[in-house]
Amino acid sequence: MAFKDAFTLFPIIETRRLILSELVAEDAESYHIQQKAALDLPGRPSWQYGFETGSADKARKSFEFSRNAWLKKERIRWGVRLKEQGAELIGQCELFNFSQQSKAEVGYWLGPSYHNQGLMTESLQAIVLYGFHTMALHRIYANTSTDNTPSLALLKKVGFVQEGLLRQNTWRDGVWCDSFLMGILSTDLTTTHGNS
Repeated sequence: MAFKDAFTLFPIIETRRLILSELVAEDAESYHIQQKAALDLPGRPSWQYGFETGSADKARKSFEFSRNAWLKKERIRWGVRLKEQGAELIGQCELFNFSQQSKAEVGYWLGPSYHNQGLMTESLQAIVLYGFHTMALHRIYANTSTDNTPSLALLKKVGFVQEGLLRQNTWRDGVWCDSFLMGILSTDLTTTHGNS
């Protein structure tokens, strides 16, 4: 398969417990509620995901933006849904910032009621495998705050390694903050997953 195959028909990915599929207008309220709860967790590093955090209506508009970005082969943004609860939306995972059809950045969040159950690990593993096997990407990377311990642990569990420190990389709440650059290569799959 090849990069373009991901942009012919929006890809749906199923795992043991999850369905990853396109975000649609009907998801807007759940998306807004779950993301706001994730952002408001005590002790969580402050982060503004963008204009979609403001309201369900803004979330809905962000889905239109994501759909247009998918049509332009610039982004794939999946809603993470729990199979056993009628495909209820519980989070998001995406591949974006594609470069030369060989590299992409990954982003994600999960509603706090679903933390510590391995659900985002399951989701991220599926996205990484999709990126490497279906899209033929060579490299997937993430930038995460140096104080976002849960995100760093998740990335390492999936097989990402720390490749660098990006000093004063993001502006949050009036302060420049450092980020870790985390990455995984398609060739790493033989060591992290036992197969290619």
